[in-house]
Amino acid sequence: MHEKGLSVADICRDHGISQPTFYNWQRKYGGMEANELKLLKEMELELSQFKRIVADLTLQNVVLKEALGKKD
Repeated sequence: MHEKGLSVADICRDHGISQPTFYNWQRKYGGMEANELKLLKEMELELSQFKRIVADLTLQNVVLKEALGKKD
């Protein structure tokens, strides 16, 4: 949109975002195609799921160690 001549202020107003948010998104996602953005979002979701799994397993490990009386 910005490349098509619309002002940043107009784009921000239309989408309900601030100008710093616009520039952050432009820096992060600028130049990406739609399929690349979709892949990035899918990978971010998968990574967050893996992080949740690791956190759950770590918590279980701590609880089991405490139940057995072993502390590291």
